[in-house]
Amino acid sequence: MVNAQQQSPQVMLTLIVPQSLADACADVLMQIPVVQGFTQDAVLGFSRRPSAMSTAEQVAGRQANSRFQLLLGEDEAQIVLANLAQQQLSGRLHYELSAVLAHGHYLPAEVR
Repeated sequence: MVNAQQQSPQVMLTLIVPQSLADACADVLMQIPVVQGFTQDAVLGFSRRPSAMSTAEQVAGRQANSRFQLLLGEDEAQIVLANLAQQQLSGRLHYELSAVLAHGHYLPAEVR
């Protein structure tokens, strides 16, 4: 089910940040009023650009990153990105905005 209370179209904002910035990014996100919550998990990044990785990461062949996912209105996503830029995190993270066609919660049949 789509949340009917949202004014702007729903998007999934995905942020990929180096693991070393994960706590700082989470702290910033928690301070932004439009952020109601988010999901964070550890991911591995692979790149053909050695300059993007530390020496240890180059040896391992992958970079430890943290991924944040936020379900927001399109306007709210722009607010989040602007806040991240103000905190000087924007140059150190990769982001993606994806349209969300639907979202909701499934309940067991006996609860409905």
